[in-house]
Amino acid sequence: VQNNLGAVYIFRGREEEAARAFQKSLALKPDQPIVLANLGSIYRGRGEYKEAIHLFKRALAGDEYNALIWNKLGIAYAENGDGKKAEAAFLRAIKEDPEWVEAYFNLGSYYWRRKAYKKTASYWRRALEMDPDHPELGRWFSLVEGRLRNGR
Repeated sequence: VQNNLGAVYIFRGREEEAARAFQKSLALKPDQPIVLANLGSIYRGRGEYKEAIHLFKRALAGDEYNALIWNKLGIAYAENGDGKKAEAAFLRAIKEDPEWVEAYFNLGSYYWRRKAYKKTASYWRRALEMDPDHPELGRWFSLVEGRLRNGR
């Protein structure tokens, strides 16, 4: 119930109340992967990456096959400047759910920031094959194709 309440608070933009609801849920049952991941997302949003990473790892200890949590961990690692761990987490998210578009998009974005445009194009192309109407991907894919045409 507290997790659901926390989700409602997040939807309404009330993150502090959401964090308290998630913490209450964890006080009752400490190792709930989705609650740990939800709380980790709040910390990541605050820029508290070390705490977010800690919570995502705890969540994975209870559900190591959860692509969503691996993807969230990858984002936190990337935002914390730990590129190799971010890359590994995104690849694990794809391994756990090979049809999940956001993991391909995020891994491609990781490569984009490193100017690895061939890898970027590869992952974004796959994402577009799965979801041709993705709200952001078409524009980004056009950019990477332009970079590749110009020999970058």
